[in-house]
Formats: sequence, C-alpha cells, structure tokens
Amino acid sequence: MWFFRAAREVVFGRREDGKFSLTPIGWVVNPETAMQELHPLFHFVSGNENHIKVWLWQAMLIDLPITPDDEQTATKLSEIFQDLRLNGVTLELDDGTLLRASVDTGLSEEVARGLHLARAIIQPFELIETLDQLEAERLSTSQAKAVIRSIDTAIAELSALLERKDRNEHDLQRCLTSNPILFGTQYRRIVPKHRLGSEYEVDYALELTDGSVDVMEIEASTHALYTSSGNPTAALIHAEQQVLDWLAWLEENSAYARSNLPGIRHPQGFIVIGRKSSLSAKDAHRLAWRNRTYGSRVQVLTFDDLIDKCRSLRSLLLSEEASPPPTP
Repeated sequence: MWFFRAAREVVFGRREDGKFSLTPIGWVVNPETAMQELHPLFHFVSGNENHIKVWLWQAMLIDLPITPDDEQTATKLSEIFQDLRLNGVTLELDDGTLLRASVDTGLSEEVARGLHLARAIIQPFELIETLDQLEAERLSTSQAKAVIRSIDTAIAELSALLERKDRNEHDLQRCLTSNPILFGTQYRRIVPKHRLGSEYEVDYALELTDGSVDVMEIEASTHALYTSSGNPTAALIHAEQQVLDWLAWLEENSAYARSNLPGIRHPQGFIVIGRKSSLSAKDAHRLAWRNRTYGSRVQVLTFDDLIDKCRSLRSLLLSEEASPPPTP
C-alpha cells in the first residue's frame, strides 16, 4: 500500500487490450523549475480483475479518490465497486493464506438510510452510482404520477357519462378509447373496431403484454342485466351471443384472424354492460355464478368494475409512492 500513500488520487483506466490500469497521481519536483507538479507516479496494469479489486480496496482504505478516465470506464468502475461491496475481496498473505476482506457501506445505502458517511472521501464513482439511482427513482416517481393523473382523468370522464340516463354506448366507447387505462395495465395495445373478416366487428381487440389477445363488447350503461324475476335481460343475452359468435368465428378462421393479430388464438371474451347499482344482492350472486360457469371464455363486467379496478391501481401507486426506503 506504500505506493498509494504518496498519491493524491488514482486514475482508473482500461486499455485497448482489455487490461485495467491504475495510475497513482502525486506531487513530484520538476528539476527544471524546482517547482512541485502533479504527475503519474506509477502505472499498474493487470488483466486480473481480482488484482484490480485488491488495489482499489487498498486505495479506499486510505480514503484516496479513485477517478475513472472516461464515461465507459466509470461504468466498469461502478460494477467493480458493487462487487467489492457485495462480495468483498480475496487477499493472499505472505504465507499463502487466503483472507476475505470487505468494504464499508456505500454512499447510496447511506443516503437511503438518511445517514452521514463515516468516510472522509466520497468516491467519484459512488456519486455516479448514486446519481443514476436517484434519476431512476425520479423517473419511476414521475411515471407513477403520470399514471395517477391519467387514472383521475379517466375516472372523472367515465363517471360523468355514467350519470346520463340515455343510451350512451357510443360515447362510452369514445371515452374508453381515449382513456385506455380503464382497461387495466395488463394490455399493451388497444385496437378499437377490429374487423373479423366481413362478418363481424369487435368493439375492442385487447393485446396483452405476452402477445395474446382478448376481445370486448361494449353495451350501454343504462341496460339492466336481470329482470325483476331474476332472469337475464335480452340485452345481456344478446351481448353474450355476440361474443360467443366472435369466439366461434375465431376458432373456425384462426389462421386468417392471426394475419392481423398474431396472438388472437384462443381469446377470452369480455362484455361491459350496465351498472352495479342495477344489481340486487341476488343478481350479483347470479352474475358471479354466470361468470364462473363460462370460465375463461366469457366474462361480464359492469362499468363500475372498470372504475373499481382503476381506483385499486391508483391506491397501489399512491401507497408505493409513500412507502419509505427499505431499511438494510
């Protein structure tokens, strides 16, 4: 470690042959001017990453700043430091004994815990690492806030439409198309008015993140789902038959259907119709039983179900945003 004690900093580099270099910089006397100047003292070169880790560890023990010579090298230095922090370093003593040594907690962990660093020197590559983490956190937070804003807008627009007493499926479809968050976060692409050959047009084809596709029928929110005697209404039966016809067509014309949407093999069908407020307790039980009976083929939702899902997502995002950083 003696060769580091005369240094003021160490420059970490990577050569064209892939080997790493460490160059201690220190004061030397210029014989021509008799003045002290900063110059390289030595050049340590190795292709063995453990050797580099040992040298970096030794420099850090005496709080010697370690500076990367370019942006690419800074990334590698940060990776080595992470490895040092997680796994330590293997030292070979004079008698051949192998010893495992570790480093103290890094800057990012101290910041997360709201503590002050015990070390005198904050390494430049630690700052780079911490700034990267803070930027990732900022982006994550800003994205969460953007999603929350879109949820609030979607809920407000859909709720206003649901207050209307006239048939409104066309306005509801426009609202859903302009607020895709209402469908949930499991869909990466929403395709309105997707045609199935010349015979049918689905209100929505919904492409999931795994590439598979669901289909959805939108009916008016003013439709009742059950009659006063507990039978399914004509509107519900018509919507179910419509979706069943789509599914049958897709089974018979799967190759043709996949030419436009490759993931539309065995889709699940959804119907959005009516309000929860139109369902008695018995009707709600009947609807749940009906959905279980159809299983994974056809599911009936009310427009309130879409809003409830959005509100649950909003609550989840807010709780994650408010959560304190984890304690090590």
